[in-house]
Amino acid sequence: MKKKLLLLTLFAVPLLNTLKAQVTQNFNHNSTATANASCWDLSNGVAIRGSGSDAINTGVDEPYLRTNNLNNQTYSLKTPFVKFNGTGIIAFNHKLHNTNMGTVRELQVKILDQSGNTVNTPFTYDYVAAATPTTTQAEAVTVAWSGIYQVEFEWTGSGGAARGVIDDISIHGSYASDSSLNNNGVCPAMSIPTDTICSSYADQEYKIYNPVSGSNYSWFISNPAAGTIDNSITADNSTIQIDWSGTSGLYTLNVYETSSTGCIGDTVQMDVIVDTLPTVDVIINPVCAGSAPTATFTFTGTAPWVVSYTDGTTTYTDTVASSPFVKTLPAYVSSQTLTVLSLDQNTACSADPASLPSVPIVINPKPSTGLIFHQ
Repeated sequence: MKKKLLLLTLFAVPLLNTLKAQVTQNFNHNSTATANASCWDLSNGVAIRGSGSDAINTGVDEPYLRTNNLNNQTYSLKTPFVKFNGTGIIAFNHKLHNTNMGTVRELQVKILDQSGNTVNTPFTYDYVAAATPTTTQAEAVTVAWSGIYQVEFEWTGSGGAARGVIDDISIHGSYASDSSLNNNGVCPAMSIPTDTICSSYADQEYKIYNPVSGSNYSWFISNPAAGTIDNSITADNSTIQIDWSGTSGLYTLNVYETSSTGCIGDTVQMDVIVDTLPTVDVIINPVCAGSAPTATFTFTGTAPWVVSYTDGTTTYTDTVASSPFVKTLPAYVSSQTLTVLSLDQNTACSADPASLPSVPIVINPKPSTGLIFHQ
């Protein structure tokens, strides 16, 4: 099998404490600068408070986020960009700081694309309609999509003086903001590297760029069935090999570092597209001597295919736009063997030569009838 070496460049992605990644914020640091450094945007009428009678938690967990007065205003908190991988949860606790609500007090959770456009609003809460708007509400909003998006918590008010309060935010997904381009908490989405590999390829090597002496690295694939990781290549696991399975799809390769002092670093990711290998099946029905046999080629994979084959005397190469493909062969005098030499498709993945078929071309002799005589 072909071998490919890939180096992983370090991106700041918070540690996955399980195979379901989490992007979290509890404001316990009580620091706008700390929140901004992680690409949490607090610029639109929201602020962290270290303590207060309207806090959701107590003790070391007391710091929380509160909006300005929502009287005829709309304020928001934007998270870093998050890479969603299918169904997950956006969890958070929220309430109002008092009951002076006016006619409108509403919280919406919005999903923004990388251009800032709202693509989904999976949650709306009407505090005016609620019986106890100052009682903490624990939410777990189910979302089901994939890709890199930003979550916005948006509060809207009309009249009154009540402010929105939020804490304990947890989002199923991987951190995907480029903090190197941070502008007071406003960061673009990071570019996650992508690798394309062929299904069933073995011993594919992946390395950490500039591994740290004394550290150890832990790897996992978003779907463990997609491949088998060999951690025996280096003692610190900074280099691994993967035997990719025969299942095509988009997967995420993850790695995190544990330092010599036991501290766990941010997770690094690479998207891996596993492409299916093409296959071909050939059927040739027997014919009588003097007749031209036909070979029917049936392909799997991505058209067009380029197939090369030989009958032992002549080598043929055909570009095939659709399957099945029928080829008329010469009128052989005797039986032959058709051997497929190579098969390419409209991707970088070619068929394993060992899997390509050889098919007999059976030429049945004509009967040799004796002379007619009259007895």
